[in-house]
Amino acid sequence: MNMKKLLFLLSGIVFLLSSCSGSDDDSQGNLITSMKYVGEDFVTDFRNHIFTFEYTEGDKIVRIADGQGAKTEFTYAGDLITQIDIWRYLNDDPYFFRRVFLQYDNEKLISIKVDEDVDGSLDTVIEFTYTDLNSANYTYRYYPYMNPEGVESVGTIIFDENDVLKKTHSSYDESGENVVYQTEISFTYDDKRHPYSTIRGFNDIKLFNVFFGSIFSFGFSGNDGDGFAPNLGTTHNVASVLIKEGQNLQYESTYIPFSYEYGSNGFPKKCSKIINGKDLHIECSY
Repeated sequence: MNMKKLLFLLSGIVFLLSSCSGSDDDSQGNLITSMKYVGEDFVTDFRNHIFTFEYTEGDKIVRIADGQGAKTEFTYAGDLITQIDIWRYLNDDPYFFRRVFLQYDNEKLISIKVDEDVDGSLDTVIEFTYTDLNSANYTYRYYPYMNPEGVESVGTIIFDENDVLKKTHSSYDESGENVVYQTEISFTYDDKRHPYSTIRGFNDIKLFNVFFGSIFSFGFSGNDGDGFAPNLGTTHNVASVLIKEGQNLQYESTYIPFSYEYGSNGFPKKCSKIINGKDLHIECSY
């Protein structure tokens, strides 16, 4: 073997060894595979559980599940997520919790329909009318028990190609003319990647995610979108939330949802939140 071939072979071996000896961060991919919830103070039934992500066709999400009954399953039509089914616990007994239908027009989300009892009746209906490329008006109808007429409110969502920037919400009195209460929520983001941003169809449901982010990610509290999980945003991670509310938006507060630690792939590897003086966090694997 001549010197030239020997040097070529040695350089190849060095490259191979250096490629295999990197840190875990260096080997991270771009598709999330699991989330571990760490902490005893979770109010939901998945404290200290590991949820795994299952895919088909490479990047279509099929299921997020903890192996003990809590899970969310997804149905696609083409490249769009059209149905989300959620199972939760009650005293360690899994039960079917909610079914969500998503309807589109030319890949734009135009309605969200929620069946809480899975009996064919709808409990929440949100419909969107797009006014331009970066804004949509919505009508939110909620049908509480013993009120078949429902309760209606309206609002506007401002967004860009990546994330929702602002959501407004107004409730009116019975005449439909006088505002009873208003909410204006503005989001700021980091410049890193959302854990779910590479899941096919996820960016298309960013208007859904600002209402029901916790459904998708098993958030900390119900379906209010403020859950303890990286659920808000679709391309980037929410860094802070400015909330104005009141009949005349007279009350203002700033909310910091999470603190993040990032891997070399630019995705969060840890999302933390202090609750009752304790550091609860989620560890993400890719």
